[in-house]
Amino acid sequence: MRCTKKIFLPIVFLLVVITSYTQESRDYIISDIGWKITIPLDFTLYDFIDQAKNMQEQSGAPDDYSNTDEYGNSLDAFFSQTNIIAIRDRFNYFNITTTPFDPEEDGSWENAMQSWKNEAYKNMAKIIDSKRLDTASSIEYIDGVVFNKFHIAVSLDNDVKLDMFLMNKLYRGYDCSITYLSLDNEARHQIELMLRSSRFYKN
Repeated sequence: MRCTKKIFLPIVFLLVVITSYTQESRDYIISDIGWKITIPLDFTLYDFIDQAKNMQEQSGAPDDYSNTDEYGNSLDAFFSQTNIIAIRDRFNYFNITTTPFDPEEDGSWENAMQSWKNEAYKNMAKIIDSKRLDTASSIEYIDGVVFNKFHIAVSLDNDVKLDMFLMNKLYRGYDCSITYLSLDNEARHQIELMLRSSRFYKN
């Protein structure tokens, strides 16, 4: 199932993005679902899918894979996503993905999201002792649209806490997912203010 794998994407992307900062316009529109966000001033935006497309074009990779084999089908599915990352530093960033979701092909969206949460927790528990992890589930409204929210709080040494949030919504045929990581309250507040201030085009 396509959406269950996206929890791994921010970690992989950071290896590329950390050395690839480019200053972008502060406003960003996710056209798939008509969502406009304004990037916080001290975060740098990286559009991974757009960059990947440019790299493919520059490399001269042939397009005739797209309809002939499994590799091409996977590539088409990959490019059908929106995937952006905005980074302040390696411990404070957010990632937004939109992926086409068809219940007839992909099954239950609710089950997929629960698997995503479970996988996120298991992967965090591989890094940090589970006794240092605390989780909570809730809902959050963004411009009147209800998102499921899953919070993993990680207690580190010397009373330092790392917060990871997973938010998702099935919207207009897309699985819309937000992941954000914060080590300090200022970065967390910046990200959450960005989300609360964002707007969905309703028509």
